[in-house]
Amino acid sequence: MIDHRIGVASQIITAGDAITPTATKWGMVGGTMTTAYGWLSSAGTAVFVGVLVTILGFIISAVYQRRREKREVDQINFNKTLALSEENRRMAHEARMIELHQAQLNALKANKDGQ
Repeated sequence: MIDHRIGVASQIITAGDAITPTATKWGMVGGTMTTAYGWLSSAGTAVFVGVLVTILGFIISAVYQRRREKREVDQINFNKTLALSEENRRMAHEARMIELHQAQLNALKANKDGQ
């Protein structure tokens, strides 16, 4: 019905028109929930979920094993670097000790020749 006095179009809504969208919405929700419950309670779904969980478990395990392997390789490389550094320090110390010993021998020889 149109109200010409105000210039606004208004509609008369019946009770059936107001209830229909609500009933349709809840009917679809109920049907969806019933379908989901029936699917989840079937044996085929249990197998599917079990396979899916197993696959996800393998993937997650592989990711964490890869991270662990990378940490171990990094630790091994660090230990090698540290060992090489220690070896270099030891060799430098030995070279310095040989140099000091040679200097002492030269000093003793110079004292002996000077007498």
